[in-house]
Amino acid sequence: MYRTFAHRRHDVVSLQMSIKDLKDRWPALFNASQVSAEFQRITTLTLEPKFLSVLDRYSPKLLSLFQAKKGAAGERHRAQMRTLLQSGIPIQRTRDVVIRCLIDHLGEDASALIKDFENPADASVSIQEELAEEMMKIYLLRNQESLEESADVGIVIEGTTVLSGLGDLSRACCYLLGLTYALDLRYPKNLKYSFEFFQKVLLELDSGNLSTKVQRLKNYLHV
Repeated sequence: MYRTFAHRRHDVVSLQMSIKDLKDRWPALFNASQVSAEFQRITTLTLEPKFLSVLDRYSPKLLSLFQAKKGAAGERHRAQMRTLLQSGIPIQRTRDVVIRCLIDHLGEDASALIKDFENPADASVSIQEELAEEMMKIYLLRNQESLEESADVGIVIEGTTVLSGLGDLSRACCYLLGLTYALDLRYPKNLKYSFEFFQKVLLELDSGNLSTKVQRLKNYLHV
């Protein structure tokens, strides 16, 4: 993959091939380890360790901020956070709550990025049809035996499933950001602050050029 990097960037950046055509031409790119490697070739950063370690470092402060939020947004945050009061909650569940509340806190709609399917076994065909209409979406197929766990977590871009088996929402967000670099994708306008936070605060890429909203949040995290 290293030796074909220049050819791949030509297809992605210069030819602007569709996601389906890129997946047909470069199938090996479309797994988590190769997305991570491609991201590192472009930015020199390790993707998943950086993203998750910074997310975990900021999570206590973010949760305190969400807990103190007033109004309707605060009620939504606290409803999400109630599951964290149970004992033995895995860190993946904490990350899930932080990400969903973060998107809401930034004034954006988490459902624009995340699609939850509660009972996938009964409607696999309709799920595929629904995802085929999505330009960029993370999907979570809930485990029938435990709605706290996911049977599958993956990413759809331009109606094509590009990654699956990611395990949890935080890893999916991480690899979606990696894909925006590997595939030269623009961030959705209705999620621009969330992606800005992922890129510039969690991965610290172009971190000196922040919107007012994200800069304010970053300042809070560094107090």
